[in-house]
Amino acid sequence: FTKGHRSSGASGAIAFGAAIGAGSVGCTLLCCGPLLPTLVSLAVLTGEGYWGALLLGSFALGYSLPLAAALFGLSVGVGWLKSGRTATAIRLVAGIVMLAAGFWIIITA
Repeated sequence: FTKGHRSSGASGAIAFGAAIGAGSVGCTLLCCGPLLPTLVSLAVLTGEGYWGALLLGSFALGYSLPLAAALFGLSVGVGWLKSGRTATAIRLVAGIVMLAAGFWIIITA
């Protein structure tokens, strides 16, 4: 990708969705694997379509909200880092926290 270039339209959405999906599969395979078939089985065994839709919808909402929050936080963070003073303050605070954590590990070890 080049700087300042944004994909738009259906091809950009498909590429972005595929990249996010491929990245999240490896992270969530172990925790999502047993739960999703259990929810689908429960929805089928109860025989109530609305209850199954509610179960799967709430699962999808709970699964996607942390990802949406992370993406929103990244987009807000990029905007904040574009201003020079904010980036300098963040780097200073992060450096102090890292030094304090290092000294704490040395002292308590």
